[in-house]
Amino acid sequence: MGGGKILLLNMFGIDETLTWVSWFIYLYIWAMVMMPFAGRLIDREPYLWVVLLILLSFILQTAIWYYVPEFNSHLWWHPLMVCAGWTPTIMLGYLFAREGVFQKVQLPNHWSVPVIAILIVALILYLKMILPGIKIINFDIIYAPVIILCVVTLFSQHEMSWFKKVMVELGDKSVYMWFVHALFFCAATRPVYHRFVMFTDNLCLVALWTIVVSYMISALIKKIMEI
Repeated sequence: MGGGKILLLNMFGIDETLTWVSWFIYLYIWAMVMMPFAGRLIDREPYLWVVLLILLSFILQTAIWYYVPEFNSHLWWHPLMVCAGWTPTIMLGYLFAREGVFQKVQLPNHWSVPVIAILIVALILYLKMILPGIKIINFDIIYAPVIILCVVTLFSQHEMSWFKKVMVELGDKSVYMWFVHALFFCAATRPVYHRFVMFTDNLCLVALWTIVVSYMISALIKKIMEI
């Protein structure tokens, strides 16, 4: 395989030899190709087609799991498995957005509600670390809606304008930050760049400092791109 082809496959995340952070690019392409067709079906019969499309994705994953030996090491089967694994979450997200599910939720305006929401978010993040899924089932189909509901609850009961500004700013640079942070941890670039963030053995401090450094570099890159 030529060097140019390897580089191209790495850019789209299909080959993870150089970087493992580009996987969402092929997932994004999958979603952009799939959703115009899936969206039309869901718009006709929302609940029926969401259930059917989720079942189809599970069937595809099951077929790959049982009939493609070592699919995780295969150049093309692994990305297909990833895309099929995220499809149920994408379908559910489209349905929730279409039906305005979170806008319809009414919670009591009580001081305990935000506290409970924060505790639930912490619990979900912990569960995400220790139990991201089981075989073909990606638990984000449960985790994502719950976290979104908790965040919506927090913002609906408290203004938190400073926090909104922080989240908007991070969201504006998030794609750049995702690629920049890979410089510090991917095998191809880690030997050169990891020393800029690995100043301690405390992973929490390393994570916070990586976010800060990634944001600063990303802000500079975005400024250059906008010139």
